[in-house]
Amino acid sequence: MEKIEQFKKSFVSSQSDYEALLPLRYDFTYDTIPIACEILKDCSGNSYNIHLEADLGFLPYSAENKLHRAQILKELGPLMVQGKITIDHHCQLHMPIKTVLGQEISAKIIMEAILYTLLDTRKILEQIKSALGKSHPNYISRKSA
Repeated sequence: MEKIEQFKKSFVSSQSDYEALLPLRYDFTYDTIPIACEILKDCSGNSYNIHLEADLGFLPYSAENKLHRAQILKELGPLMVQGKITIDHHCQLHMPIKTVLGQEISAKIIMEAILYTLLDTRKILEQIKSALGKSHPNYISRKSA
């Protein structure tokens, strides 16, 4: 019985206190797209916000390829109007993605939430990658793979 109590104490002391670590930030790659992640506690204190931002590369300048730029803007225009894609003043394309967790957090819960969120946005990410085509900085030809 004494060993069980010792194990419980060691187990509790080995668990991470994620509250003390907030805000958590890290970068990873999903399907050749670099993604920045930040986890914050909500102002109300009852939930956690997961902010993901996909770096989609640059919109080609019109001097480089006017027709290609027009085609990209035509295909991605509806997503920009909906606020799913943003373009900064350097023509950098970003896709902000937000998720809210209403429970206690652990590494497993965080990873599951991120994975489900990315799976939900997979169709949009594929649409963006096909619109950008070879102008995407992380373009990988499926034919050569």
